[in-house]
This record gives sequence, C-alpha cells and structure tokens, in this order.
Amino acid sequence: MIGHLNKQAELKKQAELKKQAELRKQAEFAKPKSKKVYFLAPDARADTSPLYDPLERPVGGWPSETPPRSRVPPKTPEFRPLKIYAIDSSRGRTPGNIITLSVKYEKLLPGPVGERIRVIDYDYSRDCFYDPVDLDDPLISMQEGVAPSESDPHFHQQMVYAVASETLRRFEVALGRTIRSRRMNEATPFILRIYPHGIRGANAYPASSGSLVFGYFAAGKDATGRIVPGQTVFTCLMNDVIRHETTLGIYWALRPDHVRHIMSGDSAAFMEGFADACGLLLHYSHRDALLDTIQRTGGLIYKSVIRPDAKPISDAAQIQGELGENNPFITVAPSFGEAMGRSQGLRTALSKADPAALETTTEPHERGQILLAAIFDAFFSIYVRRSQNLFRIYSAGGAKVDSIDLPYVMAQSLADEATQIAARVFNMCVRALDYCPAVGFQFGDFLRACVTADHQHDPVDGWGVREALIQAFRRRGIRPRGTPFFSEDGLQWPIFDTGSLSAPGPEFTRLLDPDPESQQCNLNSVRSFIKANAEALGLRPSVDFTLFPLEISNWAAPGEPPSTIVTTQILQAGGRRQTDESAPPAGSGDALRRAMEPDETGMALVFEGTGKLRHVIRGD
Repeated sequence: MIGHLNKQAELKKQAELKKQAELRKQAEFAKPKSKKVYFLAPDARADTSPLYDPLERPVGGWPSETPPRSRVPPKTPEFRPLKIYAIDSSRGRTPGNIITLSVKYEKLLPGPVGERIRVIDYDYSRDCFYDPVDLDDPLISMQEGVAPSESDPHFHQQMVYAVASETLRRFEVALGRTIRSRRMNEATPFILRIYPHGIRGANAYPASSGSLVFGYFAAGKDATGRIVPGQTVFTCLMNDVIRHETTLGIYWALRPDHVRHIMSGDSAAFMEGFADACGLLLHYSHRDALLDTIQRTGGLIYKSVIRPDAKPISDAAQIQGELGENNPFITVAPSFGEAMGRSQGLRTALSKADPAALETTTEPHERGQILLAAIFDAFFSIYVRRSQNLFRIYSAGGAKVDSIDLPYVMAQSLADEATQIAARVFNMCVRALDYCPAVGFQFGDFLRACVTADHQHDPVDGWGVREALIQAFRRRGIRPRGTPFFSEDGLQWPIFDTGSLSAPGPEFTRLLDPDPESQQCNLNSVRSFIKANAEALGLRPSVDFTLFPLEISNWAAPGEPPSTIVTTQILQAGGRRQTDESAPPAGSGDALRRAMEPDETGMALVFEGTGKLRHVIRGD
C-alpha cells in the first residue's frame, strides 16, 4: 500500500515537472527573436522588409516583453520651461500674467546655481538662508517648475533665475558674442550672483560687480491699486525690476569705463534710463500678456489706461470689472509704485516732450526717464506706421477703426508687429553700447552710437527705425555735440582717415575661434598700434594709457554676409579738467561730484574684422 502511494506521488511530481518545462518552453518561444533595437521611426519608402500579411503572425506570437533599455544617454533639451509672472505678483492669475518662459537649458545645482547665473538666497536683514530650489528634481521639472506663489521662496528663486537668464541670452544675441566681465587689462567669465531676499527695504540694486540684491518691504499706508497697506511686497517678483537690475549688472561688465566715470556727463542717468528701456522692451516678448493688452486697448498699445472688462453702468457704484487700470507695458514697476502710494509705477515710458526738462532735470532716475521716453516715442511711432495697413484692411471689412473689440486674428497680427519692432529697437540700443565714448558720455552720444551701429548692421533700414529715433530725440532737446547736421548721415560717427597712421590697423589672428594665446596676441597688437600712432589718435605720446580687453562681435545683417567687429576703450590719465571748457562753476554740487571722478580722458576704438581702424569715438 505504501509502495503504491509512493508511485502515485512520483507520477504526479513528474507530470508537474513536465508541465513546468512546457510552460518555460512556451515562455522562451514567446520572447522576441530579434536582437535589433532602432532609435529612429521607420521609413516606409526605404524599408525592404515584406509587407504585413493579416493571415500571418510572428513566430511564437506577439512579444510580451520590451527589450532591455539602451544605455545611450537621452538627448539634452535646448530649453527648460519655467513659469514666471509676466508683470508681477499683484496681478495674480489675471489673463497673460502667468506665462511659461523657455530658458536655455543647463544642469543646475539647488539654488538654482548654473554656470553663470547663481541664486544665493541669503537674507542679510534676518541673517538666514532660505531653502534652495532644485529645478532638476523630476517632480518639479515635469510641472514646468514651481507653481507661481508669493509665499513660496522656491518660486522666488525660480523667477529671478529664469528672467535673468533670458535677459542675458537676449543681450548676447544682440551683441553677437558671449558677455565677459571686463576690467582694466583683464576679462573673466561673466557670473551673476542674485540674492532674491537680500535686504528688508524698498530697493533693488547691483551691490558690486556681478551681484544683484533684491529687497522686500511692507507697503505704505497710502498704498493704492492692487496693493493693500501693510502687504509684503517682493521686488524679486517684479519682472521689469529683475530685468532692470540684470541689465545694470551686464552693463557694468560691458563698460567698466562708464562705471569708473559714473559722475561724468549723463553716465548715471543713462544707466537708469537704458535699464528701464531694456526691461520694458523685453516685456513685448510675453505674447499672452501682450495679446490681452492689445485687445483691451484696441491695438493702441501706447494708451496709458486700458479699458475695463465691462462698460460702467453708473458712476455711483461700480464693480471691479468696470474699473480701468494702468497699462503695464508702458509703466516701470507698477506694483512698486502703488506700494509707495503712487497712482502708477515708478516711471513711465510716455511723458511730454519738453526740451527744457533736459536742462533742469539732474536726478539720475528722473533724467533717465527722458531717455526712456525718447526710445519709446520712436518705438510706438514705428508701430503706428507699420500697423496702419492692418487697420486699413480691418476697416475695409466694415469694422470701425476706433473699435476696441478686435478679432483675435487682428490682435495676433498686431502682436507680431509689436514684438518684432521691440526686438529691433532693443538690439539697436544694445549694439550701440560698443559705439559709446569712454569719458564725458551724454545722451546725444548714445543717439550717434545707435545710428552708427544700426547703419552698419542694417544699411537699408526699411522700417525707418533710425529716423524715428532721431526725431524722438530732437523733440526732447537731445542734440549731439560735434556735428552741424541733425540727419542720419550727419549723426553717424565719422570713418577715421587712416592716411595719417603708420598702418591702417593692427594685425589680428583667430578672431572667429579665439583662444587665450590669440586673445593676448591681438591685445598686444592693438597696444603696439596705439603706441605707434598715439598723436594721430589724439593721445599724448609721453603719457601711458590703459587699454581694456578687446571684444569681438559677429553680426549677420539681413541679406548681408556675416561681419566681425572688434571694439575696445582707452583711458589716459590727466588732461581733462585743464582742457574742458564746459566745467561746472566752482563750489557747485556738479563741481564737487566732478572732483570725485578720475582725471582722465578716453576714447572708444572700433576695428573691422580685417584689422582696419573704422572709428575713433571721443566724448570730451
């Protein structure tokens, strides 16, 4: 009996083993036989494999498992999408205020800390750090960054990083080169350190070369608009304030000679007005916010007040949807101004053209607003002229030109025009920095620099940008020195006559692919050229000079082959106060400020890619 039971158990065990072996065989049979793994989608035109027959099936059935993952690394993305406020946090989730900015991709450490933009969230007032955000965290990156929030310091860090990175990229595209931090006889990689909650105070400023400090403060009791008295206001959440301060940081790196002579001429006022203009011009790349403004102004984007969502029924009682508001596309830091009790932002891009104001306004921010208004006068004039055909087509269909109810297609076309013109004006202003004199810089010199640089980049100027800028400056009494004509050809810096020089210019090597050795060789070549032609260039041969590192720009004008421009600046001690006939009266405030700056003369030099000297630009 026991033997019979053992035999049955043995047979049962053998049957089970046979069944398991059959299952393993079937599993092996069902695995894909092919070992090939491709990385591109199939091309039916070039494929020689037989066409699919519905009566057939793969041997062993369709595979039930995927092949092993390839060890080939995934392609690095070009951009990193990050959410930001298009205007500022006070507008919350109003249409177009929360947008996604495509920032050039780079591996980041928590902070975020990248190769050139480094956010260090240290609060000097409280002597503490705030937890740094890790934008490379998959759970954050798959949501296009941290969600916008006034109370989350992670979003504050994300916003300053995104806006500063995009501003730096736009500057480098306009200049045609990588920005470096330039000092006397030295140029180092440009690194921008940003402190989003640096101080408790109503301010934001560049603390030193390559450092930006943003403050936070409680709104005053007279706060207006969207700001509540006592509310905490963060300057690091104001888009144009971030761009303004980033522009100043870049400007300090590009033109240290201007920073050295910040009390000279219009240097201080220019920096403020130029930074305001750049911040507002870059706003026009935020398409959703721009479309909303175009539709609420009937396409007249220069209106100071945009219409409410609904027409007021009576003056006695109104809902918020019946209230108009200031146009954020012409106002610098609207919530900052409202927190300080003003009816609008800190400054506006539109102001009355008063030539006398240039003679009486001395405070740098107020004087800089004159420059801001001149630039935007030109911008809006070009926009009006170029949008006229669109409005003619619109009115030909029976619509009223003064109607504020624009169809979406019309608003899209107007947004295209505004964005393209803003980019054109921004690029012109940025390129002009290389054509500004080193000492005694004035607004009129910037006009000449814009006209010269833009003519070299786009000789035809089919949009009439230069003429619009010239007339906008003329209306505000900004007249350049040293030229009897107020026309485009008369305002361009003259091409230097190289006939009096020992050679047309220095010899350059490897301009398109420079390395440290060739850069030093080119700098030495320029130094030798200047020494050999000091008197012809307007320098004193017996006095040594300071030569700033060379900057090599590669431009590609529309319809023209790429061109290379080499620029630098020279400072020479002494000779300015003794020869300057426009010195302020002794004992005046201007005279005291003038006494604080170095006694130097200087000039900017512009060379062609061949080495030929093109311009010698002097301010004094």
